[in-house]
Amino acid sequence: MDTKEIIQNNEKISVLKETAEIYEYCKTFSDVFIPIKYDTEVFIEIFNCIYLKDISDLYVENIIKRSNWTHHTANTFFRTNQLLNFKCEFESVNRHDGVVRDEDGTVFLCAEWEIDEQSIFSEKGEINKLLNTCINLKTCDAFLFTYNTKMDIKEYVNKVYTQWNNGLLDDDFRLTLITAVFDNSKKSSVKILRGLRTFIIGKGVIDIWETIS
Repeated sequence: MDTKEIIQNNEKISVLKETAEIYEYCKTFSDVFIPIKYDTEVFIEIFNCIYLKDISDLYVENIIKRSNWTHHTANTFFRTNQLLNFKCEFESVNRHDGVVRDEDGTVFLCAEWEIDEQSIFSEKGEINKLLNTCINLKTCDAFLFTYNTKMDIKEYVNKVYTQWNNGLLDDDFRLTLITAVFDNSKKSSVKILRGLRTFIIGKGVIDIWETIS
């Protein structure tokens, strides 16, 4: 499809030619702004929606087995790629749980999902694994999904943020951290998912998304 560059907030952005024509016309009588979303942000929004929509199918007597959590996460990852027409791979590029490529084959998102909240912080854990891929490829952001978070969420986010930023050095890649929110009023063996909490962590910044349920 034909695209055209426009100037918005002193920056050039590329949009569909038809969108550019509407933009220029509307500017003649109003302030106009075209919100720009990263592919990764669109991916995360759809992932979260699909994940919550189908999770109820996995419960047996209020319990979801660990293997089912893993399968559901991988399946949701795959279906999100299908919907967006992205190329999806598993156990690829540094043996990540998931990798997303654009239509040209360039990796723009590397992903890990892990039930153990502590293992992600180890030297060979998921955070450093994702960070190394981002630094080596220079083309992608990272996605980390955890679904057994027992640590206080503020402490948890602080710890992830600190490790990610310490490893960035002069680079600025974003890590999307998604954590499962459970009903803590139930006994520990019962996992009732109440929602997903999303943070996008960059160099010196954290975007906090509203919890969806």
